[in-house]
Amino acid sequence: MPGYKRHIALAMLLFFAASIAVSAQNDTSISENVTLENESAGWPSFSFVQEAANGTFAKNADGNYTLTLYHVVPYTMYYSDPLEQIAGFAPMESFLYGFNWNYPNAALSLVDAEEDNDTVILAITSLRCDNHTGTLIYTAKILEDLVNDRLSYHISRADVGIPEEFGRAALFIDDCGYGFWICGTKKTKKWCTHCGKLKCNCCWHVGQFYCKPCKSDSYYKTECREMWGGSVWRFQM
Repeated sequence: MPGYKRHIALAMLLFFAASIAVSAQNDTSISENVTLENESAGWPSFSFVQEAANGTFAKNADGNYTLTLYHVVPYTMYYSDPLEQIAGFAPMESFLYGFNWNYPNAALSLVDAEEDNDTVILAITSLRCDNHTGTLIYTAKILEDLVNDRLSYHISRADVGIPEEFGRAALFIDDCGYGFWICGTKKTKKWCTHCGKLKCNCCWHVGQFYCKPCKSDSYYKTECREMWGGSVWRFQM
């Protein structure tokens, strides 16, 4: 087994041993929109891991941080909650394209740092990548008092900060998050005269390496018609 896969596999074994409680993605309603409930029932929850040889964590003028990971392994590992026992490797380019980067929560864990400054909990707000050098650049914000069962092990170990420069590291990224079905009636040159939004959970589709709505398109189109009499629909992350 290649070295990078051994490292990630070991991280997964430790994580599975430490985390056995999994909860569904929590949604809060948005004004004038509708939040669907339970449409992700029956789908396993997933987490994702990226491993880097070294990196930097620099504070920006706006109070956020730039997280730069160097020499990242060319795969992202995905794994489900322990009850489902699904795991695999997604090619990095496929994962970066197919994941829902809608402010996911993440935990950055440093392998060789001191125990009192080796873990931070983050919200990722943007991503840039250089496939040629294996570099990932995230804009991130440190989270405090986060409640998240999938990251509970890392939250219990979270520190106030980490060194600005560090060696080997693993970034644990939370599940796919949510998206919106925009519903409306197309009667003018504008896209629609009356639009509503369905906020829906997204699920990781293993065979496609993609985050997309958990149910079929027809399910959400039916919801659009019933709520707004919609005749046109489109999905957005």
